[in-house]
Amino acid sequence: MPTQVPELITFENDLYKLTGNISFRPIKNELQNGMSTDLKKIKESGNVIVEADKIRNLYSALPEGYKTPLRNNITYAYRRGEATVKHKNNEKTRTIAHSLDFDDRIERYIEANSFITLTEL
Repeated sequence: MPTQVPELITFENDLYKLTGNISFRPIKNELQNGMSTDLKKIKESGNVIVEADKIRNLYSALPEGYKTPLRNNITYAYRRGEATVKHKNNEKTRTIAHSLDFDDRIERYIEANSFITLTEL
């Protein structure tokens, strides 16, 4: 922690007092009221919010109506592998990239969450 400058102690104390006296008053307007109502509806619904494909719209869906197509879409083309498979692939890739002098431009496999867009539902 840096040492305190004696000449600034009075200034710092006054600054703390100034910020300590700040109080906020609750101000509501039509936009904030609408956003608060929408947020409350989203939290109480228990649904998941799903992004649409290529547009900014968001849609509400039942968790079962989203999780089942998500799982089916993933398991259609992929199967679950053990964690050691990813590690072995990363090691093999690292060895090859190093031997070809690409190791500064090659990334390792990472884990990412799966998702589907609304048009795939």
